[in-house]
Amino acid sequence: MSTTVQDLAGAAALVVGGTGRIGSAVCRRLAARGAFVVVHYRGAPARARDLVDEVGGPGAAMAVHADLDRPGAAGGLVAAAAAGPGRLDVLVSTAHPQFAPTPVADLTDEEVDLHLRAMRAHIDLCRAAVPVLAGGGTGRIVLVSGALATRALPGCALYSAAKAGLHAFHRGLALEVGRAGITVNAVAPGRVDPQDERPPTDAHAQWQQLEGDPQDRRAFPDPPTADQVAAAIDVFVGPGAGALTGQVLYLAQGEVMA
Repeated sequence: MSTTVQDLAGAAALVVGGTGRIGSAVCRRLAARGAFVVVHYRGAPARARDLVDEVGGPGAAMAVHADLDRPGAAGGLVAAAAAGPGRLDVLVSTAHPQFAPTPVADLTDEEVDLHLRAMRAHIDLCRAAVPVLAGGGTGRIVLVSGALATRALPGCALYSAAKAGLHAFHRGLALEVGRAGITVNAVAPGRVDPQDERPPTDAHAQWQQLEGDPQDRRAFPDPPTADQVAAAIDVFVGPGAGALTGQVLYLAQGEVMA
């Protein structure tokens, strides 16, 4: 992936989950567009430092640690992200913990809390970001959701509920902050082709079995790559995206989501 348009020069972007597959691709893409990129990480400091160096070093990016399960961490992360470059124009939140598909009757309290905390992290990040995001038509929030918000799979009821709730939340927030010149959108990928050396997600074989081969409802034979998900997020970020808000963009191999 390469982009040469520097239409985000002078802007600053916080990418939450910046060391993940999708987050890393988003960091690279926004840096290529000229933005100063704040790479959030939780447990991969070396990967965060390498990514900062890859996209241009301290003059083009910085890494910030935060454990979003901790009270107040979202506010601290946003404050640190804005303080570094002196402003914040874009928030992209990609973080959601990995999980194994589990029937509702078998869920533990810890598994329930896992998904609820993930949704709470998105909410807390938005609460912290809205007061400091640039307005005037340039403030951007993009939340990474999931196609399972619409299409159910066995063992994924709680995940689907969390993502469907995130869609309802982001639409309400979009209505509230639009007059301040801030847009709020979501990108909802299905399965993503990793295309890197990292190990597969948790319960990989279980996920493959659940997905099966439903090619009769999919236009494309292959899932999107992380770079393609980043390109979809890109749609909502630039100066030309000021009329797009409250939208969900699905990347599910062309499967129609209703």
